[in-house]
Amino acid sequence: MPTARSTLLAAALVLAVFSRARADAPPPSQALATDPAPPAPRFGLSVDGIAIALADYVLQVDWAPASFLSLSLQAGASRRHGGDAACVGLGVGLWPMDDGLEGLFVAASVGLAWAGPWNGDAPGGRDVGRAAGEIGWQFLWEDLSFALAAGVSGFWSPEQGSAWVEPAGRAAVGFVLR
Repeated sequence: MPTARSTLLAAALVLAVFSRARADAPPPSQALATDPAPPAPRFGLSVDGIAIALADYVLQVDWAPASFLSLSLQAGASRRHGGDAACVGLGVGLWPMDDGLEGLFVAASVGLAWAGPWNGDAPGGRDVGRAAGEIGWQFLWEDLSFALAAGVSGFWSPEQGSAWVEPAGRAAVGFVLR
């Protein structure tokens, strides 16, 4: 039969083991269910690595006036369709997960590239219009953004009387502001 002393020693040993395990555990969260959610990202600035590899150098600015909607402005330069060109574009994005500029998105955009030559040595340039649609996902790591998307772009050149369609992909990196 155990004595009071051995029972006390066993209880002290069990208490020491469990208290040591609890000391290594992280403290409990102080968050409450009624706490407000952190602010959704509202502004973003990004560049597309795939476009750079294809000789398009475009900076994209995104603004999310609502957590499910974004408006974008693209500005840059291109060397893809017949020489040097300045390009601009406008776009709209829908974010069905309602998290601002984070998560799943579906976007559409239109743009125009004004092609050179601008030095006056050759007659006329070549303007190219663009309409595009894409679906993708934007990941956030703190305030850094990484977007992967796939879609299709349609191009047309009024001077050349031609139109064509190309697959489109985007692997953008940037940052967001809340």
